Amino acid sequence: MKIKTLLIVGIMIIFVFFIYLSTIDTKVYYLNLSDSYSSEDPNYSSYFNEYLNDNKKIEKYINEFNIDDYRITDLTRMIEDNKKIKIDDSEQTIKNALIKADLLTFSIGMNDINYKIGNASINELYDYSDEILEDLEILFII
Repeated sequence: MKIKTLLIVGIMIIFVFFIYLSTIDTKVYYLNLSDSYSSEDPNYSSYFNEYLNDNKKIEKYINEFNIDDYRITDLTRMIEDNKKIKIDDSEQTIKNALIKADLLTFSIGMNDINYKIGNASINELYDYSDEILEDLEILFII
């Protein structure tokens, strides 16, 4: 009786392992979120997307959520409102893209810093940098 049980459990484990190997996903769903966007100037995300394309590892690349002059609070609001964009005649929400993303590159905060850096004292910059870090923490929690 014990031999039959061990044999059945062993066959089931091997069966599950083969199912796993046959359905493994090796493609990368890549999402880039940034506070500036320029299609003319190549940046890290475009170089990385090109690298993934060359190695045939890309499943989908989403770069359309990037908007110039966005601040951290704007991106937070965009996620809370679940902003929709059109990609190839289909709608894509930012929450769905964040859930599906295997890889996320994130570059935001420079507009917040540049806004204050020109006309503020050192103490105001320290206080403002604390506010920026609090906003980033809220964004990462969301």
